[in-house]
Amino acid sequence: MSGAGFILAINLFVAGLFAVAFLLVGFNNRSDRTAYWFAAAYA
Repeated sequence: MSGAGFILAINLFVAGLFAVAFLLVGFNNRSDRTAYWFAAAYA
């Protein structure tokens, strides 16, 4: 794996973590609809 591929893999992993985190916020706070949009943006 090249250096650029390694950085891209890390970037995708962190974006997935952000998506999961915003989904959890959305599930725990149903009135905050913005969290779902942020999760969709990172997915």
